[in-house]
Amino acid sequence: MSYLLVDPTAVLVVGGTGTEREQVQSVVAGGTATELLTAPSMDAAASSLEERDDVGCVVVLVDSGSTATEQVTSACETVREDSDELPVVVVADDDEVAGAVAARRHCRYLPRSASDERLRDAVDDALETFAESRRVAAEGSLFRTLLAESDVPLYAKDEKGRHLYKSDLDDDLQNPAEITGKTDLDLAEEGHLDAARDTYADDMAVLESGDGLYEQIEQAGRGNDEYWSLTTKVPWRDADGELQGLVGVSFDVTRWKERERRLEAERRRINRFTKYLAHDLRTPLQVAYGALDAAREGDEAAFERVEAAHDRMQTIVEDLRGLSSSPMSQSAGYDAVSVGIASTHLVALVEEVWESVDGDGRRLSVHLPADTIVVARAGVVRPLVQTLLRNAVDHGGPGVSVTVGSTETQGFYVADDGPGFPDEVLSSLQDEGVDSRDVLGPGLLAVLDTVEQQGWQFTAGESQAGGAFVAITDCPVVTKTLAGAECGEPVSLSESSDVGDVTRPGNAEYDAESDTWRVTGNGRDVWGDTHEFHYVSGTARPPVRIQGRITSLDAVHEYSKAGFAIRGGSGADAPFGYVGTTGDHGSETTFRLARDGHTHSHQFEERPEAFNWYRVEYGDGDCTCYLSNDGEEWRPVDQRSVEFGNQVTVGLLVCSHSAEETSEATFRSVSACQLHT
Repeated sequence: MSYLLVDPTAVLVVGGTGTEREQVQSVVAGGTATELLTAPSMDAAASSLEERDDVGCVVVLVDSGSTATEQVTSACETVREDSDELPVVVVADDDEVAGAVAARRHCRYLPRSASDERLRDAVDDALETFAESRRVAAEGSLFRTLLAESDVPLYAKDEKGRHLYKSDLDDDLQNPAEITGKTDLDLAEEGHLDAARDTYADDMAVLESGDGLYEQIEQAGRGNDEYWSLTTKVPWRDADGELQGLVGVSFDVTRWKERERRLEAERRRINRFTKYLAHDLRTPLQVAYGALDAAREGDEAAFERVEAAHDRMQTIVEDLRGLSSSPMSQSAGYDAVSVGIASTHLVALVEEVWESVDGDGRRLSVHLPADTIVVARAGVVRPLVQTLLRNAVDHGGPGVSVTVGSTETQGFYVADDGPGFPDEVLSSLQDEGVDSRDVLGPGLLAVLDTVEQQGWQFTAGESQAGGAFVAITDCPVVTKTLAGAECGEPVSLSESSDVGDVTRPGNAEYDAESDTWRVTGNGRDVWGDTHEFHYVSGTARPPVRIQGRITSLDAVHEYSKAGFAIRGGSGADAPFGYVGTTGDHGSETTFRLARDGHTHSHQFEERPEAFNWYRVEYGDGDCTCYLSNDGEEWRPVDQRSVEFGNQVTVGLLVCSHSAEETSEATFRSVSACQLHT
């Protein structure tokens, strides 16, 4: 039984004569003690202390004489072998004994002439003090263990909101020692000041009101640096009820919040579907009705206009069907679809859409490589492009020039040299906090909803020519590849090591006869600030490529992963590009664009076994990921600009996404090489 389940209310009386021990027993019995034990010597007392957890005070009767001080020393040392906190009351008539007792912790001296009431009070006080100190010590040890050993993000702050304690988490960029004595406002970094003000205000509300704050969502940062936490804060009071500060716990719920936001965008998109459909069908319907009236009056050429209007409506319906279905659904048109993941040839689509919105004197310039693709269905991309080009033409006026190009952060833009956005429209597009978007037409509303539903980013502003500028970023756009490069010198995968603070060592074995790697890896994640995995790698100079087939993954978690990586070093903080498979979410690409930077991750959620060949390559500052179902035809699915430097590592990566278990993956036909472009 745990000693904490037993009240320490027994008193052990040691030494003296039998009559003296009985006398002490009778005196103490009238107080707090519930049981009285006796022992003629400290050797006998040691057995009682070892066997029992309910002793809360030891009373030592010291004989007078030359050995009195030695008796006290022996008694106290014996008690301390059992407990550092257990109180000792020494009863003697010797000034030297009194001095020896005063020099020891949790020891008290009483002369033999002390009254019965004084002795009983001393024992009662010792029992009460020991029970409280034992409880406080256990709770303190428990709290310290949680801070040091658990994965629970706990913290405690004083009555002014200053950090006192904080969990020492492996993936936390804030060292507990560096934040002690500082408020969240003191620690706020550039771009996070508003969030720090909010959290500090919450701290003060708890401290001033004495009421807890439960399961509150807190947001910090914007764009790629945005993260969310689920926070509970409660007042921290001492034994007398006096407020000492607050204790809180904050869990990272960024992924959950991102999914919630996508679901909300989906709901809004569906609610606006009818309005969008009516808006886009209005013009061809008017053309059809007008042409039909002309046909009735004998104009046979009007039938061709009716047919063209119907074709236009059919295209709109197909596009809108794409917007209302899963992004992974198959479709025709400009999609290059392969077993569930679609890509759209952006330049061809832009030129085709321009033909339908072009007018006299208007000019289009496309600043994109001819083979640029967006990894999304044409039914998703076309309405975006069509709305942006139509708005540029409709609002730009006669002779407007429109430009389509690529952005610095993975995406594309549409810009014109017209009058630009009206102030109220631009404010609504730029201010995420604006609830009412009445000034936006159904086309722009649909664009915003689609961008949010896809997890992309939308930016509006003024173009270099003074007109309107719209960019859709953080979407998988591939502008150039090394697909035509030839393999040169091979890269040997000779290093096998764990990266990050894994709890279970990984390993790798290669069988030359079957050309098979078996890699076992632990690690909680390869995302955010947590980078723990097993890595089999070799070193090379760019441009480089690694590819192969994953034939099995023993997944212990839905996000267990195995794949191919190019990294700017062997450390956990290195930038990297990665493509591979997950336990339950299909293929995945993950990038860290700079050392200690934000991690971009995308799961394709395609049907099982759709792909088992993977390739990642790097050159000219761009890292590109590919998928294939046969190892011959490779489809680029993501590309990012990454700061790797002049030397990289290429290799195989396995992460179980679990601190307790490992995952094993089998890789075949693996090849890594430097490229000749």
